[in-house]
Amino acid sequence: MNHAGYLTVMEQGRVDLMVRTGFLRFLLRRHWSAVLASITVQFRRPLRRFQRFRLRTRLVCWDEQWIYLEHRIDRGNEFVASGLAKNVILGPQGRLRPADVLTAFGRSVAAPPVPHMVQTLREGERLMNERVQSWAPLEWSLDA
Repeated sequence: MNHAGYLTVMEQGRVDLMVRTGFLRFLLRRHWSAVLASITVQFRRPLRRFQRFRLRTRLVCWDEQWIYLEHRIDRGNEFVASGLAKNVILGPQGRLRPADVLTAFGRSVAAPPVPHMVQTLREGERLMNERVQSWAPLEWSLDA
């Protein structure tokens, strides 16, 4: 399986989690959507075509803007790949705060502590955005 296949499987894990919890139906009734904002993936071992594997997806935490999910793919007892996905909930008027969405969903839960891996991801994304913004236009680049 190539990298795009892993991303597709992880997307299926996010949808499956939302279906199993009733969250997808809740979003659809309100015309809201869960949108993937970014994902970082680590690939450790290959998966061959038709090879069996297990995907596990879990909610890690949320903050004022984002909901973070973790994915893990195993083949037997071997770790194959993992992903940390940053998601946002969008409504007709734009971005919704995760705490407000959870309250509307009937869950009044305090946000869990933000793990170090999420803090590191945030810092990495901030640095990447700074770097991309500082790129000088190349002679052969197209302005879109």
